[in-house]
Amino acid sequence: RNGEVKAGEFKRIAKGGKEVWIHGAYNPILDSTGKPYKVVEYGSDITSQVAQRVQLQEGIKDVMSIAEGVTESASTAVPATLAASDALLATVTIEVANSSAAAETVCRLALTCSAAVLTASA
Repeated sequence: RNGEVKAGEFKRIAKGGKEVWIHGAYNPILDSTGKPYKVVEYGSDITSQVAQRVQLQEGIKDVMSIAEGVTESASTAVPATLAASDALLATVTIEVANSSAAAETVCRLALTCSAAVLTASA
């Protein structure tokens, strides 16, 4: 409009309402007084590249959304897992202590029985 070149990506609507993307440049042709009297357009159809870019951007959004969900799940799951691990460790420690006491009692009984047998046979 101001007699300046305009270049970039432009969306156009083709016959039938189909969206078409053009990478092009609009070059004004100036008359002898310096006013534009027509515009020459140079362009290439980049519809497929724009569609791929949009699809890639949507894929990135999906991946980011999944990553945020995993981060939120991990921030909830890790403390719960640590608490469960601590509880399991405490239970195992008690069971080991009880097993050790039981094993010690069995050994004492065995020694007592062995001593009794030796005393009786002597």
